[in-house]
Amino acid sequence: METAIATFIAIICGGLLNMAAAVWAEHRRRARLKLSIETPLPDIPLQVVSPTGRFAGVFRVVRVHVSNDPQGFFDRWMRSPALQCRAIISFHNISDGKEIFGRAMQGRWSRALQPTPIPVVDGNGNIVLHVLDPEKMGIDSRIDIYPGDSELLDIAVRFQGDQDCYGWNNETFFKQPIGKNPDWLLGKDRFLVKIVINSTGQRCEGVFRLVNDGPQNSFRLDKADAAETVRVKAAST
Repeated sequence: METAIATFIAIICGGLLNMAAAVWAEHRRRARLKLSIETPLPDIPLQVVSPTGRFAGVFRVVRVHVSNDPQGFFDRWMRSPALQCRAIISFHNISDGKEIFGRAMQGRWSRALQPTPIPVVDGNGNIVLHVLDPEKMGIDSRIDIYPGDSELLDIAVRFQGDQDCYGWNNETFFKQPIGKNPDWLLGKDRFLVKIVINSTGQRCEGVFRLVNDGPQNSFRLDKADAAETVRVKAAST
């Protein structure tokens, strides 16, 4: 009898240990996404031809790194990729955390193809109209991030000589002038930005402070403090 009981207990303990090991391994395999601010900030020249003529300018862009961050040596081969990552960005008042536009902006991955309109020319080579390809509006709006890798996510831009800044995503390429989307126009002030990354079976989010109340070289993202983060989360519920 004692032998049978001991065998039964050993079987139960072995099963529990196997279950614990499987749970631990699955936890270690899961992608772990992390958000961090890009530094230094790049100033990028933009020169495009639009239906109303040539538009050229230099803009400063603020972006975040979205990284699949291994926690140790073994995680680099155990960790799974974060598949089909999709970013949702919302802009909030810094005073009360409420959404400014009443809706969120679909994020754009920086290395995604630019969904530029297709020009249609007449017999003389003049551009008469641009054809918008709806399928390109969402091209590469989802991306896979592998262990140890990171991807840049566009947030907002400010053009040299302007005081306003604009949210930046694929919609921007279908507005005129390109780069200044009136649907995501933000004035001269400070704002809070909530970024949510949805991947297969998981979610990562962060809150940042968008600083646009000074000269061009002070346009930047800062990490939001605890009170600002609470305000945004409270207003979002």
